Amino acid sequence: MITSIDYFRIKIDDSQNPLDQSENISRFILSKNHFAASKKRVKYNAFLPPPDLELSVFRISGLPDNQIWEIGREIVAQPQGKTAKGRGDFLAALATENELSIIPDQEPHELHANIIGWPENKAKQKLIAAKLADKAELKLPS
Repeated sequence: MITSIDYFRIKIDDSQNPLDQSENISRFILSKNHFAASKKRVKYNAFLPPPDLELSVFRISGLPDNQIWEIGREIVAQPQGKTAKGRGDFLAALATENELSIIPDQEPHELHANIIGWPENKAKQKLIAAKLADKAELKLPS
């Protein structure tokens, strides 16, 4: 049986192409502390980079909402034993505007990418993360 995740692994082969600045990008949120549902906003800590300075995101342009959530559940949350609590959606151009780059990385999924170019300085990381969070649109599972 082919799941919708398998379908997109078969059908979508554009992850080799350079990222377009108008592409929709999503950062999956696994902690309730990383968003404020009542204010409909993503908090900056959802966008803080990990120690390797490669922040995991997904390319979601053209995908129906249910399949975006399926990626969040099956590819991001389940392997960590967690639940996708939300996501922050934004345009790829936002990373460039903040002197970051988004590079395709087909692991663990063809639509996976990393935001790179983060400064080493933690205070600068927090400032950039706050800018990304401010422009990201909070999406919650229905």
